[in-house]
Amino acid sequence: MDNSQKIISYLDQLKFYFIQQKTKRGPKYQIYKKIRKNFFKNDLFNLNKKYLNESDKNYLEQIKKIKDYNHMSTPAIGIMFNRICRELNKDEVFVNIGAYKGFSTISGMINTCCEVHSVDNFSEYDKPEEILMKNFNLFKKDNHFFHKQDYEFFFKSWNKKIDFYIYDAWHSYEQQYKNLEIVHNFLNKNSIVYIDDYNDAEVQNGTKDFLAKHSQKYTILKEVVTGFNMHPTFLNGFILFKKN
Repeated sequence: MDNSQKIISYLDQLKFYFIQQKTKRGPKYQIYKKIRKNFFKNDLFNLNKKYLNESDKNYLEQIKKIKDYNHMSTPAIGIMFNRICRELNKDEVFVNIGAYKGFSTISGMINTCCEVHSVDNFSEYDKPEEILMKNFNLFKKDNHFFHKQDYEFFFKSWNKKIDFYIYDAWHSYEQQYKNLEIVHNFLNKNSIVYIDDYNDAEVQNGTKDFLAKHSQKYTILKEVVTGFNMHPTFLNGFILFKKN
């Protein structure tokens, strides 16, 4: 099923009170940062909840249970992942390459019925595996799986179609381009692809070169570049596209 228009509508509903997507590190952000540090600890108070439904609000309560929640992503990104996965049925598959401590993966596990596969070999960060597994096991169901592997080895034995794909691993140009070429043949018609850290030139170039090569096979749904990295709205930016 093509849920792309519904997803675009969802994204348009994500509004912010104080810091907007293009806000730079000026005086306004410095005041915001102090308020966040002293009173709120995360960016939830910047999210306009007027447009959130009950499932979104329940997700935000549930995700607070995971360890180190405040340092992994933003509430808006989590809601986006959760909404996409809530649209998937029990026979559809979400694959997350680059799990880190589990925020993205778990956002696809809360109040969803899709099959979830999380992949990480922990080569880039200092021992997040213990935190990841504690977080993962809080919400694990029979159709949720973690694979401690390099993503290239993972795909050598993979034989299923994928309906939602996140790549948030090594972001060199080469790896950015390669992961998309590898996953290309596993993506279902109307599947959704999310690429993180889109502020980075190598990520943009690797992704755009892939999309240019397969220009008839993919449609860009949303490109977001934020005012700086670790931004309160959409962190380091992203691109979302679907396979036609």
